[in-house]
This record gives sequence, structure tokens and C-alpha cells, in this order.
Amino acid sequence: MQLNAWLIPVRPNFPHCLDFHALTRANRMALWLEEEVLNHRLDIAIFQEVWTPWRSVVAASIHSMFCCRLFGRSVIEKTLSKSLPYITKVQGSMPCDCTKRFFDSGLVIASRYPIMEEEFRIYPSGSPHDALSSKGILVAALRRPDNGIVIVGSSHLDAGDDDSFKIGQLRIALSVFKEFTAKIQAKYDSLDIVATLFGSDMNIDGIEFWETENSYAQVRTMMNEQGFQDSWLLTPREIPPADVIKAKAYRPEKQPQLGITSDQHECVKRLDYVWVCPGPIGTRYGGPPTPAVVHHTAPQQEMMDAMRRSGSSRQMAKNFGVSAKTELNDGIQWQSSAAMRDMINESIKNGEDKKATKKIQDKVDLHDRAERLSDHAAIFAKLHFFPQ
Repeated sequence: MQLNAWLIPVRPNFPHCLDFHALTRANRMALWLEEEVLNHRLDIAIFQEVWTPWRSVVAASIHSMFCCRLFGRSVIEKTLSKSLPYITKVQGSMPCDCTKRFFDSGLVIASRYPIMEEEFRIYPSGSPHDALSSKGILVAALRRPDNGIVIVGSSHLDAGDDDSFKIGQLRIALSVFKEFTAKIQAKYDSLDIVATLFGSDMNIDGIEFWETENSYAQVRTMMNEQGFQDSWLLTPREIPPADVIKAKAYRPEKQPQLGITSDQHECVKRLDYVWVCPGPIGTRYGGPPTPAVVHHTAPQQEMMDAMRRSGSSRQMAKNFGVSAKTELNDGIQWQSSAAMRDMINESIKNGEDKKATKKIQDKVDLHDRAERLSDHAAIFAKLHFFPQ
């Protein structure tokens, strides 16, 4: 499972900057997660925006000042530990660094498999949205019962409007994956890396996945070059009618094939991804493995490389990729009130002044923060990596 948990304790919108519903949502989310782990028989859960206050003097002071109602990581960890007992450490800000980054990375990987090693790297300073948080890439090596290794990453790219900045961060993430994979291969040379997974809120919209010139197309090319596939698209997805595309009238309930994961008012997007690579990162499509993964390549991986070179992508997906079902969680958990969204759209359409529209939007935000678990959908990908 991949989920941006949206447990943001502090937001850049003074005077409504503190979210006193964060802990309430964390408790409700913990109960929901308990059910989902059981229902989906989860082995791995990848999260973003799950913070703790205890890595920063400033964050801890704010948390204590408001009766410890702002941060929810401990609640999530306590619940997950019953069924996914292996959880990555808090990564990111340090008390002595609180003049720059008040909050940790918010990244969590929870697993049914033991964590062998983990590593975190912070991204360069981001936009004002992310200036206080230690955004970065967290990777962990998990050991399956059959002694195969699964490498898992979690990241949240910059929340600003500049996609080129986010793509730059993604390049850093991929380089960390490569370095970490090489280290694990060298240290555990008797074991095979059987899969690499990357769960992320990329803040790069993939709704129009059929286009070849947008930011998502650039990201997909980058990921494909390293052997990653977008799990959502391993199941064939229909393109909407031309009139819907022209009007960009995309709605989660009307176009479920688009995999919309963020439903912020009139601007719906597919921001959340589960990328899958059968084997270690670095095998390029249509060519031989790069030197980084020649060492100790599993026989199954060699078979998949041959299938890639022969162009048999459908057979490859059938035998090695994602099963027929990659799904989003129930819309009730993450979609905003349709009636309230329509009020905002109508206000903009009628050309009402910005203050009037902003008042409606603030009302929607308050409702959402009090009622919803997250403003992002959870993605559940049922994966197998080698023939059963």
C-alpha cells in the first residue's frame, strides 16, 4: 500500500496554520489501517506525511504547547506494529538543525518482513510549502522468508508548481536507490534482490498518461530506464472521450480508470504512485543490464531481460508484473464533499471576487480536515515478481 497520510500539523496559511484535527484523524486512520492490513493481507505499507515532534525543539515546543494534539506518528506506529512489526526509524531534522528544518521527513515504511538496513537522504531546499520539512528519499532493504531481498523506497517530492524541480529531486532519489542497491548487493552477496518498490507522492500529475510531452511522460521515461513500471498502468486503462479531454472535466467517480488520487477542489490529479521493478534497479528496457546490476543477477531477472529485449511486454506483465488488480481505496475516505467543491467551482465560474471564493474554500478545508482521513487515496498493488 502507498498512502500520503496528510497528517500535516502546521500549514503555511496564517492564522489557520495549526491543524488541531491531525491527531483525531490519526486515531481514525489507525483504525482504518488496521482493517486494510487485514483485508488486503498487506506485507508492506509505504507512507508520507506522518510526522513526529520529537526531532526538533521547535516542533516539540509547539506540540506540547497545544496539549500534544498536532502529531500522529506514534498512533500510526502503535497500530501498525501489531501486524506490520518492522517500521523504519524517524529520519530527517535534528534538534540542533531546527533553525532550518522544523520537521522530520514524514516518511515511513512498515513491513511484515524484517528490515535489514535503511538509509535516508534529504533533498535540497524546496519551495515555501516545504521549507520547514525535511523532504527526501527513504530506502530500506527487507528480507523475505525465502531469503530474497526486497528494496523499498518512500518519498514526497516538492509541493510547489515547478515540475523541473521535482524531476531534479527524482534524479536524486534514483541515485540513492542505485547506491543503496550496490551496497546491499556487496554486503549480502549470497542473496538475490528479487524486487524493488517505490511508493511516492510525486506531486506530478499522471492523469493524462497517454500524452508524450508532459511532465509525467518525462518521469515515466526516467523510471522505465531504471526498470521501474507504473503499477497502475500495467492493467490496461481506457482513455476518456475527446470532449472530456478537451474540457479536462476529469472526476474520480466518472473516470476511475485515470487513478485520480488527489481531489483538491476543482483540480483533481494523479499524484501518488507505486512503481515496481522485478529485481534490482538499473536494468534498461530494450538493452542489457547496466554494470551496477550484472553482479548476482537472479535467473528470473535474466528471463525478464530477454522478454524485454524481445518486445513481449504483455507476456512479461502476465508472468512477472502486477496482477490484474491495482486499486484505490473507498472514495469516502479521501474525496472532498462534492457539494462544497461545486460551490467553489460555481464561485470561480461566476467571476465572484477572490475573497468570497476564499471564504468558501476555507470552509471546505475546515470540513475536510475535520471529517476526512486524507486528501489522497491509498493505492493497493497486488504484486508477484516471478512465475508462481
